[in-house]
Amino acid sequence: MGRITIMPEGISGPLREGETLLSHFQRLSINVIVGCGGTGECGTCRVRVLSGAGALSLPTPSEKKWLDAPGGRLACQAIVLEESATIIVETRDTGAFSIVSGGIRAEFEIDPVIAVKEVNGQRVIVRDEKVLDSLTGRCAGVSFDAGTTTLVIRWYDLEGDSFTPLATASILNPQGRFGDNVIDRVGYATSTTDGQSRMEQVLAEAVQRVLSSGPVNPAEIFDIVVVGNTVMRDLICGLPVHSLGRSPYESCHPGPIEVPACDRKILIHPAGHLYAPPVLGQFVGADMLAVLLAIGMHQREEVTMAIDIGTNTEIAIGNRKKILVTSCASGPAFEGSGVKCGTGAVNGAIQQVRILPDESVSCSTIGNALPTGICGSGLVDTLAGLLEHGFMDNAGKLTGGRKRFVLANRDEQPGSPIFLDEEDIDAIKLAKAAIFTGVQTLLERWGVTPDHLSRIYLAGAFGTSIDPLNAERIGMIPSLPRDRVIQAGNAAIEGASMILLSRSKRDEAENMVAITEHVSLENEPGFEDMYIDGLRFGPIENP
Repeated sequence: MGRITIMPEGISGPLREGETLLSHFQRLSINVIVGCGGTGECGTCRVRVLSGAGALSLPTPSEKKWLDAPGGRLACQAIVLEESATIIVETRDTGAFSIVSGGIRAEFEIDPVIAVKEVNGQRVIVRDEKVLDSLTGRCAGVSFDAGTTTLVIRWYDLEGDSFTPLATASILNPQGRFGDNVIDRVGYATSTTDGQSRMEQVLAEAVQRVLSSGPVNPAEIFDIVVVGNTVMRDLICGLPVHSLGRSPYESCHPGPIEVPACDRKILIHPAGHLYAPPVLGQFVGADMLAVLLAIGMHQREEVTMAIDIGTNTEIAIGNRKKILVTSCASGPAFEGSGVKCGTGAVNGAIQQVRILPDESVSCSTIGNALPTGICGSGLVDTLAGLLEHGFMDNAGKLTGGRKRFVLANRDEQPGSPIFLDEEDIDAIKLAKAAIFTGVQTLLERWGVTPDHLSRIYLAGAFGTSIDPLNAERIGMIPSLPRDRVIQAGNAAIEGASMILLSRSKRDEAENMVAITEHVSLENEPGFEDMYIDGLRFGPIENP
């Protein structure tokens, strides 16, 4: 039997005839992002075959448009034809992701579920008055935002009264190799033998590695609070996700979950628990619940809106009396997937763009590195600039006979342009229309126009990095005075930390479900017409 070796990792394994390179990567635990579920449409799993290309199938038609270097292939399309061959493949170095690890949060008092008390003259650790152990070191807790793309973990000392974390760590979610969106991961879990257990395992291993490298001995951690979208929450808690792959797309256990951490192969103190708050309906998960807790929507008299833009965008509108929530499959276009020169938020990604009337362009990149591609915030800036100067019309068509618009040269090398063409714009337009539809539907269901919103909170990495004015210009978010648009950062990790540090906030989070109603967009009257309206670029107009 032949072998495949993946560089630069240097990991090797047996070849299997009839399987794609991607299947080999997944089996060998090599992280390759897949944005389209393996259809060849996104181009994110580009690799270079260094040796043994003749043992692979010929490039498919959908694959050819992404091949930009000798030996280039898409891992999801290249099939092994000769099991006795030797194949060496090099993965792309995507660089270090820029991950947002902090955000805003409302004021609260520290009163954790886990506490240190003195019993019979001895300092002990208790949960609900039950003694867990004697205090011999720290009594620590962890808040954990399990995102589709990134994982953010914080450590806290539960014995004191400090709101300041001991440390914060951020890594890419290793489940990206199984699909970079929740639908693909549900599909992998339900259609692949041991698919869910494999995804659970790689996630638990990643969490354990982070905990082991943190400021606290894992054996001194007694409580972990995890938030995430519905799929991520259920995967880390060991709940089957098959019900999320079919109508009505509900979790098999939408309520709060608390299990011994060791049951999830997360090795902390033997008495340590893993707690996950409830989800709010379908794909509006515990992460959005944490966002709402952090911004205090459930305590306000005035009406506010929160938007967490990502592959699965979650939107909420409400006040202390009622909250409406929805989610929309906005897809990974704003994370660079399906855009020819798109990339994630890595060093070298063009993150800010200014287009002038004479078509000249100025760009800034993450880390001030040489440009390697364009990420979501740069895409929003580019579309707004093209629209403003008439280089693109409201339908997303380039004007003046332009076939594409060049922003820069990759690594400043002539002949390797970073550009946007109409096919790229169409992919972004679909994502923008999904967000527009979610926003407009909730506004109509509440019976208000954008002018009635006291604030709009933009949460998450994308919401933190975009220029709100440009997002308004292309019709992604409603137009409001700048001081009423708040970029909230990673409010999900802040909400998770509040739940970790405060018993009352944990109760508030669970009670918020009672005033929350989930809205299924596809069941709303006029859904299709509204989505079509959202395909137009331009500010959202008040009715």
